[in-house]
Amino acid sequence: MQVCGGPGDSGAPVTVDNLLVGMIHGAFSDNLPSCITKYIPLHTPAVVMSINADLADINAKNRPGAGFVPVPA
Repeated sequence: MQVCGGPGDSGAPVTVDNLLVGMIHGAFSDNLPSCITKYIPLHTPAVVMSINADLADINAKNRPGAGFVPVPA
């Protein structure tokens, strides 16, 4: 899967078929153009972290959002 994101999108949810699967965590590289139009084949893809890994980290550090449990599909 490819995710197209831009500046300010970090922290945005990533869903597949209405299921929360990840969170955008910035751009992969500063050396490629940003994603302006999804039809342009060469651009910087966004880095997406697994929502399970993100929630585990948030809970382990007792950060805001600790204890959040997504509603099962």
